[in-house]
Amino acid sequence: MEDVLKIRKYLRKVKGYRIVGIFTDTEIFDEFEREGTFDVVRFGKNNTVKRKSIGFDILGCECFGKGNFCFNSYLSDSLNEVIEKTADIKFTTDSQTGLIQNSYEETEYFCSLIQGMGEFVIWTPFEVYEYLEKD
Repeated sequence: MEDVLKIRKYLRKVKGYRIVGIFTDTEIFDEFEREGTFDVVRFGKNNTVKRKSIGFDILGCECFGKGNFCFNSYLSDSLNEVIEKTADIKFTTDSQTGLIQNSYEETEYFCSLIQGMGEFVIWTPFEVYEYLEKD
């Protein structure tokens, strides 16, 4: 992350460019790690870069072997429509980013509504952070 922020000055010419990271509950992350999905990703320095939460996303992780994975979005299968029709709480998204503006717990609930639909993955809530420049 430190290296990405060093080159950020070159990226400033691209309007609206943001550096983001995703995080999920430790219990969920540990399960992926036990399966070998994030084995090579987790280890490293602790992050010292300032960040702010900008919303939540629902992603399904598809593993192709140890440390080789990709994320699927619930949006690619229009599962947002399922959530909007079946949720008993308001499903709110940001009009600019498309990120969910509900709480983590509510995003977990939305995941439960779409499990087994769309891609063959476990739909998981992720918090999305924007990394901020150093002072």
